Amino acid sequence: MTEHTIEADPQSRKQYWQKQIESWEESKLTQAEYCRRNGFKISKFLYWKTKLRKSQKSNISFVRIPVQPTSETNLAESNPSQIRIVIRGRFQVEIEPAFDPGTLQKLIYTLERL
Repeated sequence: MTEHTIEADPQSRKQYWQKQIESWEESKLTQAEYCRRNGFKISKFLYWKTKLRKSQKSNISFVRIPVQPTSETNLAESNPSQIRIVIRGRFQVEIEPAFDPGTLQKLIYTLERL
């Protein structure tokens, strides 16, 4: 998809560019190379990257993660197979054996963008 085929309504444009930014991050290409390969002007790409990052920072909120213990014992003591994820050296998340993958995915997505 090239710039001239992007939907006119603001929400569609925002979603389109969010997908492009995510695709660029996964590609490991430089911004200039990604833009060249996809037919974007680098200035427009940088505009949307900045705009989306600012809007994500202003929408930061805490996510309540429900915990349902399986017994009165501490899960870490009864099952030492905890997982620890370190994100960008700034955040550490410890995962218990009975975690919710969807909640973990949302948490990691949020932390990566801070």
